[in-house]
Amino acid sequence: MLKHLWTKLISLIFAGLLISCASMPMETQKTEPAFIPQQIQTTGYEQRTDNFMVLLDASGSMGEKYKGQNKFTTAEQVVSRMNQTIPAGMRLNAAVRTFGAGFSSATKSIYGPGTYSKEDLGATLGRANYGGYTPIGDATSAGGADLSSMSGNTAVILVSDGKKNTGMDAEKATQEVKSRYGNKVCFYTVLVGDDPAGKALMDEIARIGECGFATTADAIYSSDGMAGFVQSVFLAEPGDSDGDGVPDNLDKCPGTPRGTAVDSTGCPKAPAPMAKPDSDGDGVPDDRDKCPNTPKGATVNADGCWAYQGEIFFDVNSSTVKSEAYPMLDEAVKVLRNNPDLNVEVQGHTDNTGTAEYNLWLSQKRAESAMNYLVDKGIDPGRLTAKGYGFERPVASNDTPEGRAKNRRVEFRAPQ
Repeated sequence: MLKHLWTKLISLIFAGLLISCASMPMETQKTEPAFIPQQIQTTGYEQRTDNFMVLLDASGSMGEKYKGQNKFTTAEQVVSRMNQTIPAGMRLNAAVRTFGAGFSSATKSIYGPGTYSKEDLGATLGRANYGGYTPIGDATSAGGADLSSMSGNTAVILVSDGKKNTGMDAEKATQEVKSRYGNKVCFYTVLVGDDPAGKALMDEIARIGECGFATTADAIYSSDGMAGFVQSVFLAEPGDSDGDGVPDNLDKCPGTPRGTAVDSTGCPKAPAPMAKPDSDGDGVPDDRDKCPNTPKGATVNADGCWAYQGEIFFDVNSSTVKSEAYPMLDEAVKVLRNNPDLNVEVQGHTDNTGTAEYNLWLSQKRAESAMNYLVDKGIDPGRLTAKGYGFERPVASNDTPEGRAKNRRVEFRAPQ
């Protein structure tokens, strides 16, 4: 009986534990949103950096949580996103070092130095562990030794929270590398987390590095942020040595004297042809102007003569001015008022439909109708003469309707 009671009690306790465990919230694994790297436009830029070295903090403090995941995961993702964003086709050398005093050595090379491969670097990330303090100085010094095998400009990219620094002095190690390589090496720091002391250290390392800058993982984590970071580290707007407005990498004529007008290739433009003289300013050069003294403001034809042409002046076989022609004749009135000493011959012209005698008579009537309109508007008739020319002076072919329409016209001719 006692044994039965103990069995029942144990069963109840076990069931209670199951219920208690079932009621405890389970920590869910956060899934990183898919990262879509932003394509960087390299046209018009030149490559700033020939090599890059990542110093990746794998110390114990990187296991701390920051914004939902441990900082080491964030740091690796930053490097991964940078790797995905670097434009294809760039010829680079690369290296990656981790550091953490919990390992057999303070720092360890996990990639390179050697020719950069986007695929190989991507496969390397994710294999490191973290632990111990933060020997930034040791990693910087060892990285400086690695740089001796690289030529050209190098970007040292430190990704760390900057906490619990130990080992070699980080600022001193940075200064020694900088003194050894000068402006061939630039330091870029990426702060993971928000520790104030860590931020101060990372800012100081970037300051010592001179030609780089300090930023944060938060600032460059997005596609846009990472694209801006990669462009700033790896690309530069080309210089313009001769100051002609065309970048050196596109300039086919470097050394052009300042002030010289150049084309899109940076080469001097051919001198513009000199404008032909146009004494009366009607837009028709003197060498083609058959009416060189046209008054200002008058509408001219291709020959530079003051003329109004088209079917809107008169109906067929009519000398009555159509209302559609009034604006053009009003323009003539304005020109005559602005030039009170100007006398003109009002000329009538026709196409070649009908006999010469008929068209001569019709052209005269049309010239008189246009002149009478001007007089009615207040122009002194003593300044005007009406003369018909029939179809003697065509300005277009009479073989087409369009040509005949152009020949049915009124012209105003000032004395030469």
